[in-house]
This record gives sequence, structure tokens and C-alpha cells, in this order.
Amino acid sequence: MTALSGRDAELRQLFELLTSGRRVATLTGPVGVGKSALARAASTRAEESGAFERSCSVELSHAKTVEALLDGVALTLGSGSCPEPAALERALASAGAVLLVLDGADALLPALRELVPRWLEAAPELTLLVTSRQALGIEAEHVVELPPLALPSTELSGPAVELFLHHARRARPGYEPAREEVPVLLELLRELDGLPLAIELSAARLAVMGPAALLHRLRQSRTVSDKLERALDGAWQGLDPGQQTTLSCLAVFCGGFGIEAAEAVVLGVPSVLDAVTALRARSLVSTQQSGQGELRLSLLNCVRDFACRRADSGALAAARARHAAYFAELATRSQSLGNERENLEAVLESVLDAGPMTAKRAEPALRVLCALHPPGAEPPPARYLALIDPVLERTRDSGADPKLLARALVVSARARRESGDPARALRDLTSAERVARALGAADVEGAALTGLAELLLDQHELDAARDHATRGLEAARRAGDRSAEAWALVTLGAVEAHALDPRAEPLFERAAALFGARGDADGLRRAELGRADVLLDAGEYARAAEHAMASGAGELVLARARHDAGAGDPGYAEQRGSLALGLGALWAAEQGRLGEAHAALSAALDGPGLEARTRRFFEAVSLWLDSRVLSATPAPSTERDPVIAALATAASGDVASARVALDHLGPRSWWARAAARLLVPVTAPAWPEDALVVAADGSWFRAPRGEPASLARRRPLAKLVARLAEEREARPGAALSWSELLAAAWPGERVLPEAGAHRVRVAVSTLRKLGLADVLETRGSGYVLDERCTLVRAPS
Repeated sequence: MTALSGRDAELRQLFELLTSGRRVATLTGPVGVGKSALARAASTRAEESGAFERSCSVELSHAKTVEALLDGVALTLGSGSCPEPAALERALASAGAVLLVLDGADALLPALRELVPRWLEAAPELTLLVTSRQALGIEAEHVVELPPLALPSTELSGPAVELFLHHARRARPGYEPAREEVPVLLELLRELDGLPLAIELSAARLAVMGPAALLHRLRQSRTVSDKLERALDGAWQGLDPGQQTTLSCLAVFCGGFGIEAAEAVVLGVPSVLDAVTALRARSLVSTQQSGQGELRLSLLNCVRDFACRRADSGALAAARARHAAYFAELATRSQSLGNERENLEAVLESVLDAGPMTAKRAEPALRVLCALHPPGAEPPPARYLALIDPVLERTRDSGADPKLLARALVVSARARRESGDPARALRDLTSAERVARALGAADVEGAALTGLAELLLDQHELDAARDHATRGLEAARRAGDRSAEAWALVTLGAVEAHALDPRAEPLFERAAALFGARGDADGLRRAELGRADVLLDAGEYARAAEHAMASGAGELVLARARHDAGAGDPGYAEQRGSLALGLGALWAAEQGRLGEAHAALSAALDGPGLEARTRRFFEAVSLWLDSRVLSATPAPSTERDPVIAALATAASGDVASARVALDHLGPRSWWARAAARLLVPVTAPAWPEDALVVAADGSWFRAPRGEPASLARRRPLAKLVARLAEEREARPGAALSWSELLAAAWPGERVLPEAGAHRVRVAVSTLRKLGLADVLETRGSGYVLDERCTLVRAPS
């Protein structure tokens, strides 16, 4: 049944068709999608239900002639070979209630369109199940279309993963993906299109290579297997010249596309719509409904790669040029490009790969570049610099539109800022602003000024940042660009928030109203998050939570609020990204657990998603921790941010001056409050030296005359210790069985008794090694904390 992972709905639909009196069911779908396996399962289930006296299957994938078809059916029925059509009809009529499966009938569809109606008339009890990439097209037919398996997005779960791991473990017993392999496996499954045959064949190769090497091989060779290649070749041979031309041209698309885009790219075909419809009928083109109700067309990766290999290189290059021209024009006139991101990125790739740059060829790339990353949207990732730099270098003297070049410089600067190169970002933005001002292009001028304000804010140059943001806002208003105006308001709000100015919240509020009116969800989230941060600084936790939820960052803002209120929890940081890891590090540092804090901070700084100020704050905390642990004396800080400068002062040994500086900022900054808490000396309560001290939630303990041991990152052990301490308080001397401890430490898990008992034994052994050897005793078949030892329950 592993081959049928994720096929419950289709299997049920096919079974109901076969057992409800329908005479012909055709199972269609692309090459390698698992039609044969599903047909076998459905026919077996239908026979076992008693709906048929018997079922029999004829393999037709290698049959090319009518004679081979008739011979295969006759031999399957047990009526000899090489029959005349009339004799086969009599054999079918005398076979009774039989389910006949014609598997892989693609090459014989024309013959079957004539033969099947005669068979149905001659044999009233006959039912047919046909598998093919294309429907028969006869009146009695009911079609079930089998799509590829659904692909996972972020987690290794779902039918495609289940199938892959099943076959991987057959080749490599006991295989369990490491955490680092998860993104590689997700990308590998996307490359395999969710096709069961491709998944099965590729998974078997894990016997001799890892997932990363397998993915690399797949992308280099562009073929999964000879079996899949032969099937695609057979499908190609069945196309007429116009359909082959159409499929070759469609191979230049990346991701999905609409019929209008297909008609712009495909030339030399009488009717592109008819050709695409024919390819769709042959399962070579897939369709998917978009959120707006429109159908999006797409090609499976294996079909696209095959078509590219079969296409004439000159014709393919011409199709790519038409593709680039179409999407460059679309980027200029359309505001909604979310569905076309892959095609837009493909335009950049194709322009860069096509040799010397000219103004004519540069402009489509620049227009696409600016459309992908408009002012205020997420900045281009650092890897995009490999695309941006050559385009800009090749177009500076190519005669390209100077306003377009200025827009591209703004995009380049945002990528520089993101990658940690503020000097070059400043150069690009200054050039863009100068060109825009000379051209009178207020929209570009506003974007450049707003970008300069963000750079200055990174350096805590608040007066200069405020000036540039205000000028950017004025330029956006002159241009009538409401989106640019909203982003300038967000930047100005961020400046005032850093200055602890109460005008920050109204600025974010106005920006949110503009974004909401335009339906800009990303901008609205950014403005709401800005309001949440301002309210968090002011200690207005309830309102901060309200706007944080609207921004989509509610959990992290709530975590900061909990930390601010003195209710932090290092445990939550394990699963929620870099910022949460940093918050957990702050909490651990405040409790005096410096090693744990340093490890969490290192993980936070190595991870993605930290904004510039947050990253600098965590770096300053890391410097302070180094000074405490290593007694290091860092060089004096020139940081203009007073909070970070205070931490650097503390790291240099002058903690008193750092506290004065933070006190001077007052309680209006969340960051100042967090830094001030770090500098408060940690004083441990005077617990009796011979007492066993256990945190209320078990997150740490101190054995008698021992050192504190943290279980904050070992939650099952923490729960087990907490349960033992609760039992000791309620019933001194009473032992807890392994099953009670298993339920406490791993609630809801169902394991075999032997495995559960072993798991608890290992946990108890670990706790004893951590310091509880003298007080954690085995009594009978259970475990107990020695009642002769004083027990103290401490705060979590």
C-alpha cells in the first residue's frame, strides 16, 4: 500500500465507478504518476467486493498494433491467441462479469475508440478500466485524473515524503534524515515533481550517495531514469509537429503561466489554444486554479527538461527572447506579479546568460528587476547581487533609460544593505537620488531618499535620517505615489521610535491606513509591527499584542513582553527563530547562566531574520558576556546607539557608568530595559547547603553540596524531575512507577512497555550523572527522591 500513499480519494472514486454499473473508467495522468499501481489496487478491491466474478489485466505499454492488442486480451481471457475481432467479442460475452484492465494503452487509443463500443455491446457484463495519459473520448467513458503527489512546503511530512523514505530505507535500512538534510530533501522532492516513479527510482540511489549529492546529480543530468525518459520519448513521438513546437516553446516558462503568456511566446502554430488543449489532454501540460479563479498552466520539471533537450537551440533562444519581452512589459503595466515571480527571475537569468549587454537587451532585465523589488518591499537577498551587479555594470554605458537605471540602483542599494555593505549601498543611493533629481523623477527620488534614511538609521544618525525620510515623504507626495508615501511614513516612524519620540505611533498608524486602502498586506504588516514595537517600548503590552497579531509577529512580540514583565522562559526559544533564541539568551544571562546564554546568542547570530539593530544589540550582549567569562577588555565602542554603547562600556569594565547611561534613557525603551536587567548582579538565595533545590518546573536543580545543573534545553528530564519533586512533597517516601514517569515526561506518547521502561531507565541514569546519584533512589519497581534529604522548591 506504500505505492498508494496519498491516493485514498482517487482509489475511492475509482472503486465507486467500477462497482456502480459504469462500463468504462479511464485513469489518466502524466508519465510516472502511478496509474498502474492505482488500477491494480482498484481492480483487486472491486473483485474482492464481489462486484465481479474475476478481474484480469493486459499490459499494453509495448503493444503497437491492433493484432497485439487482440492477442493480449485473448490470452488474458484464456481463449487462445491471434483471434479474429468477432471471435474475441464472443469470448468476452461468454466470460461473464469480468473487469478487464487495459494498462498503458496510449499507443492503441485510436483502435480502442472503435473496438470498445463493439465489446460493450457484445458483452453486457463487461467492465473496462483503461490507464493512459489521454482519455479515450467515447460516450460511455468516465475519466479519473491522477495528479502528482502533493509536495511538502516546510516540513518532512505528507505522502511524497512517506513514499520517498519508504524506498530510501529499503536501499539504506534505518535511514533517518538529519536536520541539515531536511531542506535538501524538500528541494529534491520538488525537483521530482511529486511523481511516484521518479521518487522511487531516486530514493534507491541513497544507497550510494547523500541527498545533497543526489540533488546535484539530478540537476546536472536533468534525467531521472531511462524508464521515464523512454516514456516521455513515446509521448513526444505521438505529437504532431505543431504540438512539438508548442511544447518546446512552453519549456521556457518557469513555474506557472497563463494562456495569454503562452500565445505571446509560441509562434509558428496555427492555434496555440488548440495545441495547448491537446497537450493538456495528453497530460503533458498541467492546470491549477489560482486564487482569483483563473487557470494556471505548468509543465512538470521532467517534461520541461525533456522538451528543452528535444528543441532546436535557435528556436529555444528565440522563445526565451519572446518570454523576456512579454514579462518585461507585464512588469511595467501590472501591479500584481506574485504568481509570476519565477518567470520574472528567469528573465534576469536569461539576459545575463546571453552574452554582451546592449541597451535593447538590458531594459527588460532592469524593468523586471525593479518590478520584483519595488521600494518598501522585502529587499533582494544577497545572492541576487550576482544578478544585479552584471546588469548594472553592463548597462551604465549602454544607452539604457537613465530613470530605469536609477530605479535599479535603488534595488541594488537595498541588496547591499541587506548583505552588510553600507558603503556601496550609500554610493548607489546617492547616484540614484542625483539622477532622479536631474530628471525630475520624484518617485525615484523619494525611494532613494527613503533608502538613505534607512541607512542613516542603521548608523543611529537620527537627525540626518529624519531629514532624509521627511524629504523622501515630500517627494513621494509630489509624485502622487501612495505606496512610496506609506513606506516613507514607516521609515520616519522608525526614526522617531529610535528617538523615543511619541510621534512614532501616529506615523505608523497613517502608514497602516494607506497600506490598508491599497490592499498591500506586506506593508500593512510592517506598519503594524512598527506600532507594536512602539507600544512595547512604552510598556503597553495589551495594545502591543493587538498590533503584533495583525503584523503576523504576535508570538515574538508577546515573548518580548513576557521577558519585559520578568516572566521569560528560555524553553520557548528553541523553536521560534533567531530573535526568540536571542530572547532566551537574555533570560539565561539575567539568571547568571552565562554559558547557556552565550550558546543561545551564538545560534541567534548565526541564524537568519534579524534586523540590523537587533543584530547589533545581540553582538553587544555577546561582547559583554565574553568580558565576564574571559575577563576580556574590548576596545572602546564608537557605536552611536546609546543602548549598545552602554553595553560596550559595561564590557570594558565600567559597569557603573553603563548603568548611569541606561538610567538616563529611562523606561521608555524596551532595549534599554533589557540591557539594564543584564547589568544587575545575580544573587542566589541562601539555600541550605545540604538541601536538594529543584525549580518549580524542573528546569534546573542543585544537588546537596553540588553545583546547579540546567535542564532548560532537556524538557523531558525537567518534567521528570518536577514530577518526582511533586510526589516527594505530597507523599514522602512513595515511589513513582516507570509508567507514571513516562506519562509525566512524554505526555501523550504511546510506546511499547519495554521501550517505555527503557526510556525512563536511561533518563534516570542521566539525572544521576548530572548530580542526583545520592538522592534519586530505586525502590521496588519505582523511583523516589530520598525523603531524608531536605527539599526546597525554587522559582522556575
